[in-house]
Amino acid sequence: MQSQPSRLPTSTAATFKRGYTYNTLRAELNHPGAEISHLPPPPPPGVDDRVPGGKLLKGDPSVGLPEFSIQGLCKLLVDFIISDDQTIYLMECPQFCQLILYLCHNLQDTDIPHCTKTCELIFQHWQECFMQLRVELKRAVGVISFTADVWSADKLDSYLAMTAHWIGHELGNALHSSQLTMKAALITFHYLPTLHMGKELAKTILHLIDCAKIPVDKIGHFTMDNTTNNNTAMVVFAWILQEEHEFDIDPVAHRICCFRTLSVCMGLHKPQHVPTQLQNTK
Repeated sequence: MQSQPSRLPTSTAATFKRGYTYNTLRAELNHPGAEISHLPPPPPPGVDDRVPGGKLLKGDPSVGLPEFSIQGLCKLLVDFIISDDQTIYLMECPQFCQLILYLCHNLQDTDIPHCTKTCELIFQHWQECFMQLRVELKRAVGVISFTADVWSADKLDSYLAMTAHWIGHELGNALHSSQLTMKAALITFHYLPTLHMGKELAKTILHLIDCAKIPVDKIGHFTMDNTTNNNTAMVVFAWILQEEHEFDIDPVAHRICCFRTLSVCMGLHKPQHVPTQLQNTK
């Protein structure tokens, strides 16, 4: 028996007809208690926050486009891959390359950045953004706190993600701005080549903070899972700061235990605010 093509649920299709996009729908369904059948009117077209710099208007993609150039094409392709979480192997897809060549007859296949060149451009873009982030972190008002978590991928490779949280000027690097706002940024997604034991974690965290050019006197609190290796990491981290930088922090007072362990003990494995439509998706 021939299988029928899969279709969107009626409620989902109706939501898109109302003007929702995948991104705006996902944002609404992430709100506690949200149900797809009782959503407010879709937000009006505005700045797309997923685009680096937030300069691309949802309503009119042609606004702000510069005159065509190979460099501009490469930049827009990199922005597309990063903001939409596309695979880099998209640049090796013959149909995608044909689409680009069809839109501009003067292009040659050699003008299109393929995987190797695209990786280089993404790393270059990351370096530029990271340099800007360093400047903004340096100008933070008060201390900078961190959220850190370690997990293992399917192949048991371990990774450490760290997010910085600070109070800064609303206009970014404008020191004379009177408006202050809470800010957050992912400062590292780091591969751990060794077991994430407490001592190694402490050294890695200090190294990553140093890479971000965050002064030790701006180090605030750490939010981490309530695990033994994190306990050890904070003790070793405090000891290294005292021995190498003559800066004292309390490994207990500067540590905020994440609620994850408590939720696991209580059996709250499934977030209670996740809509029913999304709870069974993988």
